[in-house]
Amino acid sequence: MRTPRRLVSWVRLLAWALLLLAAWELPVLADDCLRDPLNANDCLRTPGTAPIIAGVATVVVSVLVNGQEVVRTVLQPRSGGQPSDNGAEEGEEEQEPRQLQLQIDTRDAAGAARTELNVDERDRLYVYARCLEVGKGPLPAATQSIRFQLTDGQAWVTLRDQGMQYESSIVAVDTVQPAPESAMPEAVSVYVSATFEGESVGASVSLALTSSQFILEVT
Repeated sequence: MRTPRRLVSWVRLLAWALLLLAAWELPVLADDCLRDPLNANDCLRTPGTAPIIAGVATVVVSVLVNGQEVVRTVLQPRSGGQPSDNGAEEGEEEQEPRQLQLQIDTRDAAGAARTELNVDERDRLYVYARCLEVGKGPLPAATQSIRFQLTDGQAWVTLRDQGMQYESSIVAVDTVQPAPESAMPEAVSVYVSATFEGESVGASVSLALTSSQFILEVT
């Protein structure tokens, strides 16, 4: 049985129409991430998919003083969007937060941990501070941004910048000699701050003041 010529013509016409339609659609869908999900460039150009790939990465900053965590803060994503209740913007996947730390230690000249100053002699402590990303190592630019400020006990101690050593910013805290005649406070405070992701974070370091004087009572 022969196929009618009219039917063959219609089949050929339909095939040409499908080929023309495919040739027209390919350029339009060139950026479609679903057509080639392994092509990252196409996916990033496809509306709605780039934010999902980029995700929302928060920054968790912790401040440790002599090994103890005293401050923890979460910096907002730098995209400028308002996070939703689950911590991510609509249509975005939340990535693991970056863990940044400001580590502060107080030590004497021998390198031993110490938090007390004797006001009756020329005593000195060093405050070491450094910035790092947990699991990745030091952040030199953030460490260079570290600042020290004496916020309490100005009459009893002074600060002397010691520059950078051991991947840390260092300041020396010296007792004032002779000691003031006013009542001795229990402690002095040094505020240590650093800049992470354009935001300033910090904490106060408390250094106790002690006296070695003995009062002898003659009877």
